[in-house]
Amino acid sequence: MQRRKDDFPVKKYMIVAFLLALLSMGSTTLGGEELQFEITKDKIDLVQIWILPDGHYSVDVELKPEYRTEFSTLTGTNLGKRLAIVVSGQVLMNPIIKSKIDSGRIGAGVYDSPTQALKVAGQLLGTSVAETGGPRK
Repeated sequence: MQRRKDDFPVKKYMIVAFLLALLSMGSTTLGGEELQFEITKDKIDLVQIWILPDGHYSVDVELKPEYRTEFSTLTGTNLGKRLAIVVSGQVLMNPIIKSKIDSGRIGAGVYDSPTQALKVAGQLLGTSVAETGGPRK
């Protein structure tokens, strides 16, 4: 049986291709600029590593008070958009902003091992696991 040209679900393929193209972009742009917040050690008040009940390790950052307002404004005015969290020139994560964040606390990821978590904490603080002496027992 031969199909006619108008039998093909062209619209469905175009929609799928469009969605795939959007997903491959990786970040939202605003007027040609990527929405981002760079975390440097001078902006950090505290970095914590938590051991989660499932055995994973969570790294959390708390910003100094003078940077909390900047982060609160950025998150509050860009709900639903992607925000690149940048550390040492590299994107640590690229979440979608779901609510305004007034606390200045940023979850910097969940990791399988303490070494991975310490590595990220070291990047945030501009040091390395070797310099911190590794995990304490």
